Amino acid sequence: MSQSVFLREGLLKVPYGSENTREGTKRMFFLVTLQPRGAQFEVIPYQDARHHAELHLARCRRDRADDFADWKQLFDQTFI
Repeated sequence: MSQSVFLREGLLKVPYGSENTREGTKRMFFLVTLQPRGAQFEVIPYQDARHHAELHLARCRRDRADDFADWKQLFDQTFI
């Protein structure tokens, strides 16, 4: 999965730019909040995005979500 998307209210990560840096593809993270008439997107820093993703993973683990393994893999690919 080259583009990581955290759906519902959560995070959206999109690669941008055509250049690869030494660290890899440049990325932007958005906090996505669903509204009654659409969605609101707010650019957030890497550390905040990681924090929100960790909270989501903890919630999935606690709720024993069926797709926990998929979310864990996505988290690892994005932040590890």
